[in-house]
Amino acid sequence: MDKIVIICNNEIENILTGIYKAFELYKSGHLLDNINILISEDGHYDISFLTEYINIETDFDKAYKTMEHIKTRLGGLIHRDVLYSLCHFDTNRGYVLFRFLHYCFKNGRSAAEDLTNPYVLKVMELSRKCGNETHHYYGFVRFNSMNNILYAKIKPKCNVIPLIIEHFSDRFYIENWIIEDETHNLYAVHKANGDTRLFRGDLFTEDFYSKDIIVSDKYEQLWKTFFETIAIKERTNPKCQRNLMPLWIREHMNEFKS
Repeated sequence: MDKIVIICNNEIENILTGIYKAFELYKSGHLLDNINILISEDGHYDISFLTEYINIETDFDKAYKTMEHIKTRLGGLIHRDVLYSLCHFDTNRGYVLFRFLHYCFKNGRSAAEDLTNPYVLKVMELSRKCGNETHHYYGFVRFNSMNNILYAKIKPKCNVIPLIIEHFSDRFYIENWIIEDETHNLYAVHKANGDTRLFRGDLFTEDFYSKDIIVSDKYEQLWKTFFETIAIKERTNPKCQRNLMPLWIREHMNEFKS
């Protein structure tokens, strides 16, 4: 049974653990083309009788070692591109990154500039698209005041929260705030003058969203007033606005709420 498929879930650390396992298999003598990494978000995948399947359990130590090895061997720019690609939603990104890293480790840092290699080209594409969406959310996150906590909900395509938390931790360091990623069921929680941590799963009960908890909607009203005040009716350009602020990103933006 020569072909091996490594099954990962959608979490960054789990995919990194899978990549670590793929390199272990390669170093033990398995052929590169016979190793695949499959990201299964729902736990279901097609099974072949001629294939061995390995379900990956997250190992944070291996995930950390993998990223540190990338940074040490290949440098900060490639480390960044790998991180941004991991945060993309492409279900084939685990295998693409494995082949990309193998190519770069074998040929050195300059290999990451070889766009004739399909895996290099794909990583650049994933990194760029995730970077563009991350840049949007630096400016498009909208907070409301809820029980003395600044709360924002976003619905990104990519897993942008790990990429934007440092920005908001610096900008709102003295505030208590929470950013919820509805797509990935992920929360960034910042304690005033303290740390910012990531949580996954059902962090809050329905009571958190109940109306009696909401003590102020001043931030929502401020954004609406600002948006309406700066608008120049004669220069309204919906097409340009959609390019700068896509429709799908507006769902949780205060100034677009009715």
